[in-house]
Amino acid sequence: MFDILSYNMSKLSHRVMKIIIIQLVLLSSFSSYLLNASTHDERKLTGFFKDYCIDCHNNKKQKGKLNLENIDHDVKNKQWIDILAVLEDFEMPPEDEKQPSDKKRIEMSELIKNMASHKKSPGYVSMRRMNRLEYDNSVRDLFNLKTNIFAITDRVIRESKPYFDPASGKMPSEIELVSRTTQRGNDQVLFAGVSSLPIDSKAEHGFENNARVSTLSPLLMEKYLSVAKSVLNSSSFPTKSLDWKKLFNEPTENLEAEVKKRLSDLIRKAFRKKLDLEQVNKYTQFFMSQYNTKKSFEEAMKETIGAIISSPDFLFVNKLSYKSDQPELLNAYELASRLANFLWGSIPDEELLSLAESGELLKENFLEQQTLRMLKDKKVKYLSHGFAMQWLNLKQLMSVSPDKELFRNFYYDKRYFQQHVGQFSIIEPLLLFETILVEDRSILDFIDSNYAYLNNPMNSWYGLKNFEVDKKVGNRSWKRMSLPDRRRGGLVTTSAFLSMTSVPTRSSPVNRGAWITSVLFNSPPPPPPADVPPLDEDDSSKEFTTIRERFEEHRKNPNCASCHNKIDPLGFSLENYNAVGQWRTHYENKLPVDASGVYNKSKFKDVVSFKDLLLKNKKRFTKGFVEHMMAFSLNREVEITDRASIDKIVSKVEQSGNKFSEVILGIVKSYSFRNKVKESK
Repeated sequence: MFDILSYNMSKLSHRVMKIIIIQLVLLSSFSSYLLNASTHDERKLTGFFKDYCIDCHNNKKQKGKLNLENIDHDVKNKQWIDILAVLEDFEMPPEDEKQPSDKKRIEMSELIKNMASHKKSPGYVSMRRMNRLEYDNSVRDLFNLKTNIFAITDRVIRESKPYFDPASGKMPSEIELVSRTTQRGNDQVLFAGVSSLPIDSKAEHGFENNARVSTLSPLLMEKYLSVAKSVLNSSSFPTKSLDWKKLFNEPTENLEAEVKKRLSDLIRKAFRKKLDLEQVNKYTQFFMSQYNTKKSFEEAMKETIGAIISSPDFLFVNKLSYKSDQPELLNAYELASRLANFLWGSIPDEELLSLAESGELLKENFLEQQTLRMLKDKKVKYLSHGFAMQWLNLKQLMSVSPDKELFRNFYYDKRYFQQHVGQFSIIEPLLLFETILVEDRSILDFIDSNYAYLNNPMNSWYGLKNFEVDKKVGNRSWKRMSLPDRRRGGLVTTSAFLSMTSVPTRSSPVNRGAWITSVLFNSPPPPPPADVPPLDEDDSSKEFTTIRERFEEHRKNPNCASCHNKIDPLGFSLENYNAVGQWRTHYENKLPVDASGVYNKSKFKDVVSFKDLLLKNKKRFTKGFVEHMMAFSLNREVEITDRASIDKIVSKVEQSGNKFSEVILGIVKSYSFRNKVKESK
């Protein structure tokens, strides 16, 4: 019996060993396949670069500071996102160089994206301080204030009558508003004794909420502490906070227990995380110590709340916890905080916090429901003055100074008592953005819309017919106009864009083209070489007769040609608009304007046919817009590992008819938005 059992065990052991050996061989073969696949992809790319790119991007010659001769094949390297962009957008190789076939170009683009998909990562987002817009909104919502505390000029639109109602799904046909860029708007005080925080820095081609620029110096921290104290001690606080009595009325019994309850509610909302009872006890004891030193209840509570809103738990965004070095889901509180920061520039409300507590917010159907609810809340106007102002670089308009002799009417028109056309023109693109947001319209309206909100000064500026207004309202009245033709409509034909991309004496095709590639396509050109002289501004020159001819001479410099061949045709499509955005058919020297050019291998003859080409190639704009919005939502630059998420969003947006809400939903439900990873060492 024992011998039989021993024999059977021996047979079994032999069979098990055979299976293990076979599995090891298969595993070894699979690992070898993966290794060879990786090196095979790298060899393909190296061969492609050798055929088409290496002459300009090698160890000795590095145009655009790019060396492809020994590039790091780790696609997390930020250079890969630029390489992918120029391949997909047909920007490289230069037109006068040997060109790959469209099939080869697509193959290499897909290969790079495939390599990136194997390096799946949501991207690291560093902790940062709230910027002043976010701080203002968060304090407003924390204390249930009737108004904001700062009159920040970024909130350009000041409503004379409330009009922004996203729950209605419709913008009104007529709006009454004034611009905060006027002196009166800047001087307005919302909270007595409270001065604003310093102006925030903006990331290059990015946003003020980018973690790289949202640093906190000791001096700035002092300012945050000072503002917290001045808000709580402002004479406006008791009348403007709907929660004043709930916070500051002294209880008649069970003092410590009641204080603990009030502070628990406030801390839960302010710190945006699971309530820490140890923290609550600490702040409760701090209150009791202040109260027992014979301070009044109100004084002790102000000291305690001041400490809460000066805490890093309140002031800092992206305070994430990690379980490992690997990518992982945001927890429910982190997701609620990221969502509220993205759409409202503020803290989560009670509904979001409750869903975070239950964990239901992590379910995609609840996340979608909350996103749509938040898009219907008035607080979503933050996207207008937070995202749109910075995306469109509209702050530049505040410093525009056209030549006062050539463009006298830009500064003063006695019919409307206007001091500066810029104070009106800055409103137009923001109202276009708000219309697309509120009515969930196609984002392609940013390229070409058949409507615009204009007041009478802007109507006259564009040569359109004025409308009747109440004299008491005057220039504050903005009406939704049906545009007579496609020379106006969308962003690139607004006076705001056209003025801020000009130089004082003339239009600038270079600036306009660079704005289009940077803002619409999210593909900013590199800065010009330091040794290239600027274009001669002597308009009396007889050798060159038009701006186009003068730029032709400028482009003869080989250091300029590669970039100018890309951006100049885009800018020349807008040559029918002068330096302040008014239509023209001839230059001042009576020569006709030529607004023709080539974009994406197709010819256009004027701005209308240029718009047609942009709409025909709408995917490029859609991708650029999604990338801008994703960078804003994540507080960092878009990385190549985000590309799978971006392509998926773009596809869904196009299927939806390019609806604005689909951009937001796509970002919120994306892997990049819902996940986190530790900083790699």
